[in-house]
Amino acid sequence: MTEAEIKKSIDKHSVKPLIFVVIMMLLIALLNNYLLEDDPLTPNLLIFGALAAGIHIFKNVLCDVLVTKSAQNGSK
Repeated sequence: MTEAEIKKSIDKHSVKPLIFVVIMMLLIALLNNYLLEDDPLTPNLLIFGALAAGIHIFKNVLCDVLVTKSAQNGSK
């Protein structure tokens, strides 16, 4: 698998999780304003959300790379 294909796989798998994390942070901020009377949010939510999205992206890209490599090795 070439470097360009790996970059394309990263781009393909990173859009949805990052959008999900941003939407979840906005929803949590809105709920915080209405329910908790604008108490400050903990940065742990952002850290855990970013880590979860990063792990999800890494897992999907790694699966693409390994499946592609095993498919190429099997066809030789």
